Amino acid sequence: MISSDYIAFASALIALLALIATIAQLRAAKKHSILSVRPLIRFHIKNDDVLCYSFENQGLGPGLIKEFIIVVAGKRLKNPTHEQLQSALAEIQGGSIDGAFEYEFHLPVVGAAYKPGKVVDLLLFNSLDPQKSISLYSFLEHKIEMMLLYQSLYGEKVFGCYTIDHS
Repeated sequence: MISSDYIAFASALIALLALIATIAQLRAAKKHSILSVRPLIRFHIKNDDVLCYSFENQGLGPGLIKEFIIVVAGKRLKNPTHEQLQSALAEIQGGSIDGAFEYEFHLPVVGAAYKPGKVVDLLLFNSLDPQKSISLYSFLEHKIEMMLLYQSLYGEKVFGCYTIDHS
């Protein structure tokens, strides 16, 4: 081998190492981008003057809703319509010995995106009898469970949040 062959070989080796370094850098940048837009949705249950089920995206990127499940008095509703949820709530309203209540709700739609910092009230109960509100809200908390499945803009993994232990 002559010296020009060594120079050519060294040049090719340097170019190959530069290519490997570039690919590694691109992979690291992609991983960073995915982590930098990851949503983190968490449920909150507030029980004071009203009973409110809400969720908040505490992550860094929008959360895309994949599935919403609500269990009302043992009845499992997957991506329910307004009518289905109203019917289920009317059943527990009729069976409540702890007082009458009124309610409002918001249903997350599959495919909807919730931005970081967004707080969404899903279900809000108001007791019509303030004397019975504590027992009513306790009764309702034992009758309602929720699960929300979501993913990031990259769509790489589906995450879940739950109002109960799902293991």
